[in-house]
Amino acid sequence: NQVEGRETAAEHERRVKKLVQEREEREGVEEAKAVKDAEGADLSTNEGCARAAELLGEALRDGVLGRGLAVARIVCARIFPDGPEQPQGEPSAESERADFEALCKQAAAFMRRDGDLAQGMVRARLVTWLGATFLNTFVSSNWTGPPPINTRFSPLGWHPDAIGGADGVKGLEELCMRAMEADSEIFYTGASLPFYLRAALCLLVECQPPDGCMPIT
Repeated sequence: NQVEGRETAAEHERRVKKLVQEREEREGVEEAKAVKDAEGADLSTNEGCARAAELLGEALRDGVLGRGLAVARIVCARIFPDGPEQPQGEPSAESERADFEALCKQAAAFMRRDGDLAQGMVRARLVTWLGATFLNTFVSSNWTGPPPINTRFSPLGWHPDAIGGADGVKGLEELCMRAMEADSEIFYTGASLPFYLRAALCLLVECQPPDGCMPIT
């Protein structure tokens, strides 16, 4: 039935579907442009780091998780190229701690590279936006939505299968949760993507900016 001046349920459904499709098409164009810009950003320069940070900030501002993760994947591959030697067998609390210590140390080394304060401040801004993207991914996946769909990747480049259900991933996720427990407070075992929260804490809390810069958070 249709009340005069009002659309029917079927019309409403078609209109909403069309709006969603149009938004996805627009965002596809924006994401492709952001990825191209990120790939072309030279992170050895102030301009390149500033542009990469801007791209991450714009994705957060626009509330578009997929675009932010697509840019973060490119940035991470350049900032965090190597990890610690991986032990044989199942991961342990020691190996999990070593993984995230390596993430923190590489971020700190990236910010302090060349010893230039101005460059260090720009790089610290990039690391901050990267940490904020990881934090937003965890929050979106567990509370606010929408969860990431096709652009998931591991914040630890040396664990490319850490997201997606590969063998051993469950054990590593549980170790991440245990590592974040404090004051006898148990981490919620049903939480999704704890890797991202662990990485966000490393970059936003544990990682120290270069001397003379404001605290990273």
